Amino acid sequence: MKRSHSPDKSDSGDKKKMSSYDEEIGSTSQAVTRAVDSGRGDSEEIEVVEDNKELRSTGTPSSVGEYTTTDNKPLPSSSEQISDENGQEKEAMEEDKAKEETEGESSYDVREEKEKSERWQLVPTTTRQRLNYLLTSSKLSDCSILVGQADAQQEFKLHSVVLAMSSPEMEDLLSDTREAVIPDVEPDVFKQILEYIYLDYVNLWSVEKTQALYRASVKFKLPHLCEKAVEYMMAKMSLDSIWPIFDAAIATQDQILSDECTKFFKKNINDLLKHPNFPSVDHSVIAKLVTDDSLGVPEADLISGVLKWAHQKCVNSDLVPNLDNKRTVLCPGTISNLRFLALSKEYFASQVAFSTMRGDESILTMEESYAILMNMVHPNSYPMPEGFSSLTKQRTVVELTRLVRRVFNPLGNYQVISPQSPRIDKLTVFPGPSLTAPFGCKSFSLDLVISKSIVLYGIQVPTFFPGMIGTTPKIYEETYIVSIQNASKPNKPMIGSINWTGKVAYNSFVDLQFKDNIRLEKNSTYTIMVYTNNMYYLNQKLCTVEELNGVKFTLKDSVTIFGKPGKQDFAFISQIIYSL
Repeated sequence: MKRSHSPDKSDSGDKKKMSSYDEEIGSTSQAVTRAVDSGRGDSEEIEVVEDNKELRSTGTPSSVGEYTTTDNKPLPSSSEQISDENGQEKEAMEEDKAKEETEGESSYDVREEKEKSERWQLVPTTTRQRLNYLLTSSKLSDCSILVGQADAQQEFKLHSVVLAMSSPEMEDLLSDTREAVIPDVEPDVFKQILEYIYLDYVNLWSVEKTQALYRASVKFKLPHLCEKAVEYMMAKMSLDSIWPIFDAAIATQDQILSDECTKFFKKNINDLLKHPNFPSVDHSVIAKLVTDDSLGVPEADLISGVLKWAHQKCVNSDLVPNLDNKRTVLCPGTISNLRFLALSKEYFASQVAFSTMRGDESILTMEESYAILMNMVHPNSYPMPEGFSSLTKQRTVVELTRLVRRVFNPLGNYQVISPQSPRIDKLTVFPGPSLTAPFGCKSFSLDLVISKSIVLYGIQVPTFFPGMIGTTPKIYEETYIVSIQNASKPNKPMIGSINWTGKVAYNSFVDLQFKDNIRLEKNSTYTIMVYTNNMYYLNQKLCTVEELNGVKFTLKDSVTIFGKPGKQDFAFISQIIYSL
């Protein structure tokens, strides 16, 4: 049955219905807003939304008439207004949904960062970084090693697979157990070993530490680390550093390092015999020194050094330093190689021979002293003690000869014209270009042929001539790399080398000595090559044929310009240092 509407009540009725509708729409918006704000919302709010839907469905929006606003524009119909309101609600819900998605993404990023911080594998970018983390954190460690003496022991929690991968000694050590003790290596040195094994990192800064690292690397069978340590020690050899290096060579029985130390001893024997550390060297050093015929030291200095060594060896061994104990620590082979007959009679009688006033300072008995002294006064007049040397010759130094190459003069006059013109008779090189020396070089070579076999010890090269500039510094840094090849053989093998770095003075010459003395055979061709760090500008030629002490030298100089052999025969090697 239809409901009738009276015209006079339509306005008031419509207003009432409009008010009721507005209340319903307001309550619906509030309910949706509460539901969206609370995420999914609770059961009561969901129920409120459903109730309002029922209210909306029972309304009579079709009975709402049109209204006019104050600007005389018609208001939307109730159906249009409901549609607008629903659109606004939909937009609000879409905005809230987008906000939820943004917040969800943000929370996912936070969770991802948290996972990264918790999973250490995700942070390092290289294998070295991961191994460094394992080494420093002991993460995933499966073995424990105690290192050092009991009073300074340190525990290292490590990874057996990493250790075994680098060191066969470590593999054997951890094959049956996961706990080990290494008492003969210091913890600091062991840390260096671990840095090498885990990170392939080597840091050498002192000879004392390096020789300890060298011994440990020999113990753990790490050959590459041994090579690095030996190279460092050989480069740092000096009067003060040679002692721990030689001790390490003896302890590890490294023949190469031992030979290098012996060569250094021979070259610096006078200073080393007087060094306070000499009495602490190993007996093998003494044995090598007393058997060397060309040691180049007076016999008196050698015997004095041997006596000091024997005395200190007895003290270190808790033995009374008397004649018998000294003879015991020296061994018969040492005394038999001492050349007592090479001493002067006065020195022998006052410093070496047995004397009741000097007590046990000597290593000779009264009978031995008498026999030696009688042979000094009247050679072969009295039998020498059994096993003693009858040599009277000093251990002489090999006499070195210098071939000083002359500056080429087409007129054939090689005399110095004037003392005020020293550049006339010597090789001169410049730090910059000039009219006579437009091209600079860093690579020089000399082909050498000799008429008689010699032993080559080294060469000499010039330094910068300062020129006319008054502000030129007095010294500069230079590096020389020298090699010599046997050019007569098919593969031109290298038979010697020099690597020298240091400060050199302007307007001077530098002697570069080979590590090993090199025998050059007659009528063979040898090429000496020199590489420098600085650029040298040459403008002088040296003579291509020289003769000295019955040896004829045929020489040919060349330079390398822009990576190609130069045609100029300008010279850089000024002297050849050799012996017959």
